[in-house]
Amino acid sequence: MNFMGPHIIPRPFSGKIRRFVSLLGLVPFFFCFACKSPPPPEEVVVNAPPPPVPVPRASLVFDHIEAEGMDQFSLIFMAEAENPRQETAALSAGDWRAVFNGVEGVAVLSFSAEAGSLEPGETRSFPVRLDVNPEELIKSAGETNGDCQAFLGVDLVFAYESGDSAPVSVKAAAVFPLIREPEFRIITIAVKKAELINTRFKVKIRLDNPNFFPVELSAFSFELYGGGSFWAEGDERDILTIPQGESAETDFYLTMNFIDMRRSLLDQVISRKQVDYRFAGEATVSTGVAYLPHFRWKFDQSGRSEVVD
Repeated sequence: MNFMGPHIIPRPFSGKIRRFVSLLGLVPFFFCFACKSPPPPEEVVVNAPPPPVPVPRASLVFDHIEAEGMDQFSLIFMAEAENPRQETAALSAGDWRAVFNGVEGVAVLSFSAEAGSLEPGETRSFPVRLDVNPEELIKSAGETNGDCQAFLGVDLVFAYESGDSAPVSVKAAAVFPLIREPEFRIITIAVKKAELINTRFKVKIRLDNPNFFPVELSAFSFELYGGGSFWAEGDERDILTIPQGESAETDFYLTMNFIDMRRSLLDQVISRKQVDYRFAGEATVSTGVAYLPHFRWKFDQSGRSEVVD
């Protein structure tokens, strides 16, 4: 008699269960595979555009006026040029234009030799000169007021060793007073009898001021000769102020002592006859304008003077 009961034999796994178990065994493999970094993508070479060519820079400002007289004066501008490229550039002046009170011309542009060539990366300042004929300027610019408004525009040309040329336009303005030359004249010369020993030499001068500002007869020096002999001399300062557009006259008196002179000259004065003379010296008129502060006239005048009371 069998007391152990029925013997139960386990059934093997079904096909679905076996496949599931197999897949569970692959999980660690896929997990480890996913942990690995993907290979870098292949680099794609693209032709980049060349960098832009640096543009040269320049500027222009008015600096001052130079003048030695009414024949010609010059407006001095200061230019600054910068060469940002890696090659040398020669500087020159291209097209330019000068305007005075709205009228073109009456000027000559000269480029300073200091401009020369600019090394790579160099910045340099140099003068640009505008020579002007004052008489032509006054005629063309009109006489509406005492000032002149000037404008200069010029192309600074950067010529590179590679053959490239780069013009840079610059411009500047200036305002300055126009100066017209005053007119100095000796009107009359006379010997004024005072005493038998001392007498005076009278000189009347006239100054016309055509300017839009006052001028001053600031100095007047002179020497007086008669019959080849020195008679007298004088030096006057701060004599006369002439308002704008006006004229003025004034008298000078030189005292002469006849002690050391010939008796014949004294007789001429006493008898109120004419006296031969030579009158020479220099007159200075101050304008108060920086670029042409003085006008000077040298005079040397001879003649016969009347003797007056």
